[in-house]
Amino acid sequence: MVTNKRYKRRAMKPEELELAAYFEWIRMYYHSALAYHVPNEGRRAKHIAKRIGILAGLPDIYVDEARGGYLGLRIEMKRTDKKSRVQPTQTAMISAMVERGYACYIAWGWEEAMLQTIAYMTLQRPIR
Repeated sequence: MVTNKRYKRRAMKPEELELAAYFEWIRMYYHSALAYHVPNEGRRAKHIAKRIGILAGLPDIYVDEARGGYLGLRIEMKRTDKKSRVQPTQTAMISAMVERGYACYIAWGWEEAMLQTIAYMTLQRPIR
């Protein structure tokens, strides 16, 4: 049997645990919502990252459901231990998304992200 050490199982990082808890919750209570995470954290050479469309500061959670005049919800998730900081690139990206019509928040932990999502999802849907 051939094994590759690169794909060896590892324990989830604290932020990954928070994301997993959030997505487990949203799939249970808003199962039809188009909610996803864009993995943007990988280590790549900057010139390659730029060429393949990776942008610094993208939020962790995307909920593509129009509500209350917004195009969708974006949440930047931070660990509850408060050791992670909001980076300037994240602040700039959140501002750019707000200017384009998205509701954007920073959540300290999955429970705060859940509360922000509940508040957002209770906004009125657009009339079609």
